[in-house]
Amino acid sequence: MTIEQIYLAMERNRRSYDQQVVRLRLAFEHTPELRSRLADAWIEAMQQHYRLLWDYLQLRDVSLSRGVRSTAQLKAQQLRAPRRPVELPESLSRYVTTAQHAEQLI
Repeated sequence: MTIEQIYLAMERNRRSYDQQVVRLRLAFEHTPELRSRLADAWIEAMQQHYRLLWDYLQLRDVSLSRGVRSTAQLKAQQLRAPRRPVELPESLSRYVTTAQHAEQLI
């Protein structure tokens, strides 16, 4: 996978997630199930984001170790994660980050 392909995959992941959030809000508006569905969608999108971010960092590090100054390095805005829905507590962000870190350690 190239850096450009990773960038495009991240964009697709964010767009797909944003569309899914809109659909969930419409389908489950004013129901207790909304938060659960949004949490599942967000966690799935974040897991994909972290996989792609890991791929990007590995590819970038390999390029730098070989002395290749890649012009395709991504900026922070291009690497941004899917946004947590406002319906979900901020503490869920810490859970996702911690859970992802724990998976890498195992």
